[in-house]
Amino acid sequence: NAMQKQTYASGEVIIEVDTKGDYFYVIESGSIRIIRRDLSELSLSSGAAFGELALLYNCPRNATCQADGEVVVWRLDRKTFQHMMAKKSKDKYDEVLQVLKKVPFLSSLGEKELMKVANGLNKKEFKE
Repeated sequence: NAMQKQTYASGEVIIEVDTKGDYFYVIESGSIRIIRRDLSELSLSSGAAFGELALLYNCPRNATCQADGEVVVWRLDRKTFQHMMAKKSKDKYDEVLQVLKKVPFLSSLGEKELMKVANGLNKKEFKE
């Protein structure tokens, strides 16, 4: 099982600012306080996820996260999180390439050229 269940007591620090990111967290029950460097605060509760920025960008934690009452979280280690994100990104990229191969005016392009087109695409959503 990739995720581990962890319980924290009220006031217990889950993430300490300026430390290396080691886990991504999803709150099962309870709530946490997030205290940013500028001392502004916010709260997260059941269903919310946190801790991804340090894992995605390989940077130190930018806030302290503390249990606000007893909190139960599920955590995913850095290596597994990064593997899952890379796979998701590759799957999405492969999906875009398959769509581009079906576009008639792009049919003369080779794989390398289609990859360049895919890299240059930006998602844009429109309201109906």
